Amino acid sequence: MGNCLTVNKDTISKLAFEPKFNKSEHYVINFISATNVPQADLTSPSDPYLKACIYTEGENHTKKRITKIHETLIKNDNPNPCWNSFFDFQVNPPANSFLKVEIYDFDNFNEHDLLGIIDVPLSKLTTEDIQTIVVGNNSKFTISLKRILPGPNGFPNEKTFFIIRHGESKWNLAQSKMNLTGMINYDHSLTLKGIEQAKSVNASWKEAKSSGLKGNSDTKKYVDLFINATQVYASPLTRASQTALFVMEDHPALNKGLTLYR
Repeated sequence: MGNCLTVNKDTISKLAFEPKFNKSEHYVINFISATNVPQADLTSPSDPYLKACIYTEGENHTKKRITKIHETLIKNDNPNPCWNSFFDFQVNPPANSFLKVEIYDFDNFNEHDLLGIIDVPLSKLTTEDIQTIVVGNNSKFTISLKRILPGPNGFPNEKTFFIIRHGESKWNLAQSKMNLTGMINYDHSLTLKGIEQAKSVNASWKEAKSSGLKGNSDTKKYVDLFINATQVYASPLTRASQTALFVMEDHPALNKGLTLYR
């Protein structure tokens, strides 16, 4: 069941700005998803994204934005977008503070359509329970979010990502030979050379692992981080997925499966 909150018509852009954010402070919100986003255009579903900030309300209902404005990615043609975005507002919010969230329909050529606004008292965000909030008077139009609280050691300061480009694809081969016909297809697989390139990376990290690099070199540091990686992500395009599977063969992280993102 959603929490139906009063929609405040003051948009983020109209709020006076009195910055109180500080890099040493942390207030983290996970913006999860929305459901039944209204269709702003006649010909296609909306392309929704969120804007969010924290503001305070003082005497005479004076509202002041105290944080930066954060934006999610745009989800094209999607009435039920899932963002799963985490934003740190870097603030220790004073009493009577609110989270303002606006949901827009992105437009390439015109002003983006404002689809709805919610104002959430931060007093409602004291646990990590998911809050599903009704937007306006449409009980089916909701936004889900939750507060992320620090652990015993606070928030983690760093995550390491290894970005690996796919091996040579049939498109790459066709391009090198100016073969326009070979470049026509959308989803090209790896060539034999591309497969060997990916297998070579696999052999390299396995060799580094078995040899047990000595010392405190940067190479050892990053080999250890790679070997202890916990998740594998790839584009759903064939060349990217093939590369991930060949590169990560026998890696413990692949036991969880390959997560496809686009």
